[in-house]
Amino acid sequence: MSEKKQTIFTTDDVRPAERYDYWHSVACRQILPHDSTPHDRASFEAMIKAGALADLGFLEWETTPIAVTRSAKHIAQDQSDDLMFLRLVSGHCSPMKQNDSEVFLNSGDMALVDPRFPHDSGFSVRSRLQCVLIPRKALESRIGVTPALMTRIIEPTLGDAGLLSLFLQGAPNHFGYLTPIGGAHIREHTLDLIALSLGNLIGRPADLSSPARVATLRMRVFIEARLEDPELDRATIAGAVDLRVRQANDLLAKEGTSITALLLERRLARVKRVLGDPIQAHRPIVDIASSCGFRDLTNFARYFKNAYGETPTEYRNAALQMAQNSEDGIANSHTAQEDDDSRPGRRSR
Repeated sequence: MSEKKQTIFTTDDVRPAERYDYWHSVACRQILPHDSTPHDRASFEAMIKAGALADLGFLEWETTPIAVTRSAKHIAQDQSDDLMFLRLVSGHCSPMKQNDSEVFLNSGDMALVDPRFPHDSGFSVRSRLQCVLIPRKALESRIGVTPALMTRIIEPTLGDAGLLSLFLQGAPNHFGYLTPIGGAHIREHTLDLIALSLGNLIGRPADLSSPARVATLRMRVFIEARLEDPELDRATIAGAVDLRVRQANDLLAKEGTSITALLLERRLARVKRVLGDPIQAHRPIVDIASSCGFRDLTNFARYFKNAYGETPTEYRNAALQMAQNSEDGIANSHTAQEDDDSRPGRRSR
């Protein structure tokens, strides 16, 4: 239900001349397609960390000063419909512009950005930014999503926003260690806190967790615990929360999904995680898909490409190449250090 936060990219072990281009290719793949310009290519440094809480993605990245633009061209290339809830961990953001709004984020400040619309941002000094990727319907069902919510500063003062800021600061460190039911509950609390803080901006009460949401939560937990079962079907999932299929689908429709769609989404997410794991690179893709509950292997690759924009093979090759490049960078760095240490006249420390 949750994935441990880990570093998926760093320039520490990449040659300085290659750092920005390598970072940009990874950032476009892992965060969002965009154009960017570093203030100084020669001294550019960056890192990206990623984790997950059910269907909420948690990203964190740090770079030296940079300007970022997301245009209509990039939006056309991107199939994601997630919203981005941002929290500046440290540093200072350049003007963040979207829909005729412009804000300056300081350390601790938060804001909601809609990737379906062009926006400009960046860092004026070395900065670190945290991002929660939220399925649009999951937030819309709680607070609605209007232009009035976009690029508005949420300051981490006492109260709802202060609690949210502290929660986002510490919670990702526990991902990967949560029980399925714990992860499902914390997902709901995360969305509730974000909705509360956004609602306070515009004076609108948020529709928080209710008996209906609890039933939805229980369905998510039930599905997550039984993804590998190819016999898992709509009636079994609905029956687990004492509902008929139609009633269960009506509840899930408020979050823009259904029993069938949610089951497929979670199975694909698990396959994607395994495909990106170098330790499991020896496993055939069909074996991975079967172990995640896919019985219809003929259509599996089509489902995967529809969800992620590339085939399972393409995704695995790119993910494993990224991991290999990181290992090569570390090896090259160590070799360079050894060569430097072996030069005549080099003193031991």
